[in-house]
Amino acid sequence: MRNFLLTIAATCCIVLSATSCAEKAADYDWQPAGEKIMTEWGENLTVADVYGEYPRPQMVRDNWTSLNGLWKYKTDHSEGMILVPFAIESALSGVGQTLEPDEKLVYTREFKLSGKDLKGHLLLHAGAVDQDAVIFINDKEVARHTGGYTSFSADITSAAKKGDNTIRVEVIDNTDDGYMATGKQVRKPRGIWYTSVSGIWQ
Repeated sequence: MRNFLLTIAATCCIVLSATSCAEKAADYDWQPAGEKIMTEWGENLTVADVYGEYPRPQMVRDNWTSLNGLWKYKTDHSEGMILVPFAIESALSGVGQTLEPDEKLVYTREFKLSGKDLKGHLLLHAGAVDQDAVIFINDKEVARHTGGYTSFSADITSAAKKGDNTIRVEVIDNTDDGYMATGKQVRKPRGIWYTSVSGIWQ
């Protein structure tokens, strides 16, 4: 699962209407961060179609919206736009910033819902958020998850409303300064160690 997405779980046909963050940020000129070597896929990446396929074909629904794309982000040291689902440290996020221990990374974006959308259950699915994540819909906490490698879901129906909605994801990732499983990630990569991966990455 490489997507951050919303689905409607209902027996009737409901179309989920979402306002793309990319549309709201049409004037934002996203570019890969730094001068890292790019693959052909990275070189041809467009903001409008970031992992646009349904990530779980065995559980496909007719009504779903990918939340991949541009989000607003803020840390203790910077703020701007970030391309989800790429870790803040990566070039493709457009940020390329290392998250420090206990530094909070906050993502926000908006989406719209019609009255029909709210007749079913509105589910939020996250492929992976590294490491400690708390998710809010319209300032109401709907999910709390620890573990940077596992997916999780939340029923956000009670927090959602007709019209404009705001989703906020707050993340802390201590990487090699904590006790969580990190693989070979370190904040200062060298030798066999990898660049850290923080925030929404699946």
